[in-house]
Amino acid sequence: MASLDRAVEIAGSALAGRLDPSGAILIDRCFELAGEVTSEKSKTVAILYFVLENCPEWTIDRYMAEGFEGRVIEALHALTTAAADEASSTSAAARDPTARRIKWGAKRVAARPHQL
Repeated sequence: MASLDRAVEIAGSALAGRLDPSGAILIDRCFELAGEVTSEKSKTVAILYFVLENCPEWTIDRYMAEGFEGRVIEALHALTTAAADEASSTSAAARDPTARRIKWGAKRVAARPHQL
């Protein structure tokens, strides 16, 4: 079964050298999001979610093939359900406690100024 360590490895390779539109280093923002939650499962989901949002080559199906547990996959589905429809996505995240914490953490991270 895949773990937090594997999520960190995936993020390290997937986000290597990538910057966000403001020029911030994506891997730093990824770990900043992971720092917003406390449990190992929540950190794993936060990291995988960040990669999912920023690296189209990573999908939930690929995470399943990597062996991430069902609870991690369920939280990722809650975070990404109907992503094109913000109201629906927020509602799905609200039903999953891990997804809800990560959604709020992502809003806090996005609101902070980032140093280049």
